This record gives sequence, structure tokens and C-alpha cells, in this order.
Amino acid sequence: MAAIEKLVRRMRNSPAGVRYDEVVRVLLALGWVPFPGGDGSHQRFDAPGGGRFMVVVRPHGRRRHVSPRAVTEVLLAWDASRPERGGTENRDAE
Repeated sequence: MAAIEKLVRRMRNSPAGVRYDEVVRVLLALGWVPFPGGDGSHQRFDAPGGGRFMVVVRPHGRRRHVSPRAVTEVLLAWDASRPERGGTENRDAE
């Protein structure tokens, strides 16, 4: 998990320079599942437990990186999954 945490730190420092495969790696580490189907540039990921989803656009044409907005959404999902950052998904019931 240390490699993923290092990648997340890099994403925070430079959200405009993140590649699609890096975003996918973080989402898969969080348990998000790619939604099957579709051959276009939009890839849907479903949250663990269902109920939420996120769409990440694969860069195409002259673009090389994922949009900073998509990176921000991934970072919000990362923060929500971490109790030390105020997330609730992994907390034990009190």
C-alpha cells in the first residue's frame, strides 16, 4: 500500500499531470470496480458496496492526462476511506 500512498501524494501535488492508469490503480486499490461495457472514452467505476459511481474520461486526441476534476474526485474517495483523514468507510462501529 506504500506505493499507492506515494502515488496519492504525487496526485495531490500535481493533479494536472496524472495519467489514466494511475487513477485506475488508486481506484482499484480502494475497491472500486470498473463497470463492464462500453468501448468509448468514458469509464464508469462503481464504489464498494454500491450506491455511488464515478466516471473517468480516458485522455484521447492530444490530451495525455486525466482532468484535474477527476483527480480531485479520486482524492475525495481516498480521503473518505481513510479514518485518519476523517473518513467513515473503514471505521468500526462504536
